Amino acid sequence: MATVALIGADGAGKTSVANLLISNFPNKMKYLYMGGNIESSNIKLPTSHLIIYIRGLLKKKSNKDSGILSSLNKNLKAPDEWWAGDNRGKIFAFFRMINRVTEDLYRLFYSWIYQIRGYTVIFDRHTHFEKLRDYNISKNGEPRFSERIYFWIIQHIYPKPSYIIFLDAPPEVLYKRKGETTIEFIEYTRRVYLEAGEKLDNFSKVNVDQPLEKICDEICSIIHQSIGTKSI
Repeated sequence: MATVALIGADGAGKTSVANLLISNFPNKMKYLYMGGNIESSNIKLPTSHLIIYIRGLLKKKSNKDSGILSSLNKNLKAPDEWWAGDNRGKIFAFFRMINRVTEDLYRLFYSWIYQIRGYTVIFDRHTHFEKLRDYNISKNGEPRFSERIYFWIIQHIYPKPSYIIFLDAPPEVLYKRKGETTIEFIEYTRRVYLEAGEKLDNFSKVNVDQPLEKICDEICSIIHQSIGTKSI
């Protein structure tokens, strides 16, 4: 079968659209979160479950503690800050990259299993596009060596989706929906995704400034016509 990645800026409704597609075709589609927020993922490595659990404990403890203990817990919640500026930071970044690569491969493994079983897999976001968006955004304006390696792996080794659907609307519309970022960042994301999509034959844009049902109908039509999914 095939994989369909739903991408878009914040506020585009990627998860809502994906969930509606899955609910309408439960015997034909499978959902996989493929973004960078592991806590939002429906498929996680056992180590990721452990990390999330530990973070939760530290957060609860930091809310109760005060003074020195509170300050210590704040540092524990932001591991990038402990390592910054010395060799330990490089070591931590390397192991973080290994964990991310392993996590991505773990989710891709589930994707292959679903496809073998005859499902069309709906990707909620996709690592390739999110990393493309974030690659040049860093405090120093220069990605770490580990980030460059990770980006290269995504660009040259990871399998690409069978089809990519860009959920789009004017930045002002998307900002009003969520408001968690800025209009400038939303516009930047749109520009990066559109420029990347222009180079691809399997890229399509869908206007999300319309009722959710109409969006899903349009996506189903794209899947049927472009991929040939007879079951939709």
